[in-house]
Amino acid sequence: MQDNDNKLFKCRKVFSFDLDTKKLEQYTKSKTKAYSDIKKFLVDELKFKHCKDSDYVTPIITNFEMDCFARKIINKIPYLLNVAKRITVSDLNLPHINYLDNINTLLYSKPKLKEKTNEFKNKKEKDHKEEFKL
Repeated sequence: MQDNDNKLFKCRKVFSFDLDTKKLEQYTKSKTKAYSDIKKFLVDELKFKHCKDSDYVTPIITNFEMDCFARKIINKIPYLLNVAKRITVSDLNLPHINYLDNINTLLYSKPKLKEKTNEFKNKKEKDHKEEFKL
C-alpha cells in the first residue's frame, strides 16, 4: 500500500485557491485580471486542466513535482502569497463513477426488483386514472 505522503506516489491533484479581491486590486488594479493570468499560466504552461472557478487538476505527478509547480507558480505570480486567502492541494485518486449506469444495472438485473418497480408504476397509473373518473 502506498502512502500519500510518499514523495514518489503519483496521482492527479486538485489545486484550488481563493484570492482576497480587495488586496488583489492593490497589486494588479483589477479584481479579475489575476484570475485570468493564473488560469493562463496553470493551463498553458503547467498543463493543468481547469475544472471550475479556481479549481484545477494537475497531470499525474508526485508530491515533489507539485512542490516544484508551486515554486514555478510563485515565481511567475509573486504577489499570489500576499493576496491568497486559501491555497489547497489534494489528491485525486479515484476515477469518476457513472452512478446512473450502476443504478440501472442494479435495478434491471434483479427480476423481482424490476417486477416490483413495474407493479408500482402500473398501480400509480391505475390509481391516477380512477381518481379522475367521472
